[in-house]
Amino acid sequence: MPTANPQPMLRRFSAVLLIPLILAAAGLTSVALEPGAAAEVADHGAPAMKYVGRWNYDHPNRTTGTNIAESDLPGRESVPQVGDLVLAADGADHLIGRTNVGCTWRFRATGQMLELDPARQVCHNPTSRVTYTINSWTLDVRGDHAVERLSATSHHERDYSFKVENGARTRVQEYDPKATAPLAGAWTYDPADPTSGINIRTTVAISPDGTQTREPSPEQGTITIRTEYGNRLTAVTDNGCTWSLVARGNLAMLDPAIQSCTLGDSSLTMRSWDISTAGEHQASTMTGTDERGRNFTLSIGSLHKD
Repeated sequence: MPTANPQPMLRRFSAVLLIPLILAAAGLTSVALEPGAAAEVADHGAPAMKYVGRWNYDHPNRTTGTNIAESDLPGRESVPQVGDLVLAADGADHLIGRTNVGCTWRFRATGQMLELDPARQVCHNPTSRVTYTINSWTLDVRGDHAVERLSATSHHERDYSFKVENGARTRVQEYDPKATAPLAGAWTYDPADPTSGINIRTTVAISPDGTQTREPSPEQGTITIRTEYGNRLTAVTDNGCTWSLVARGNLAMLDPAIQSCTLGDSSLTMRSWDISTAGEHQASTMTGTDERGRNFTLSIGSLHKD
């Protein structure tokens, strides 16, 4: 009876395992495999490779509680999670993860589970300029889907807790031209709700004596998104500013990460803008500096398609 030739599989497996070594030698720290490929490599003894790639949060759903963070921070008791996590192998069973807001975290792969290692890690979020400690964080992976649980503490004038009990992520391709079509069109902000924080922009004003005050204001207007080449998009806001985005899966993100728009004698700068879409609904977050030089944050953006 003929015997199967193992050489093609061995060559393929060896080549994939060499990818992180080659990139490391070149000074690169991120390794990303296409969805499905990492799991095949993990079956051959490299557990970390199973988790490598870009993992989007699925579109948040308040009805099911999927990707909704619960917090005791006033005005942010229930916050949809929008963004991604890029995981790169760091040895056979460890990974380094970088979130869309610029924080870096270390994980350990154990069977089906990915967990924070060490258990408590701190990041000063360079995007929203908030420091927080993640006390525990696990990802239970099945193929290209993961169930997430997270418990953390954010540090303000006092500490506040937040947790994600029903997190869900999907591994997406780096180049995904099909992701642009659902985002294209005109999107209008839903009515602002100060109680829940939906479409409430928070602007930090600094007085001459250095005192900081937080000023809430409703986020309003329409955003027009048009497709460009490949997985690129352009968003046009009511003030005439244009912003460049890249789409992967359900998510579009500002790319490059920091962009500015000249408005008369002043300028508006966006440091981050993350958009998740599902059907006729869009959830978003954004941070930046307004025309008066004041930092602003929109944590719970909600829009509908016109």
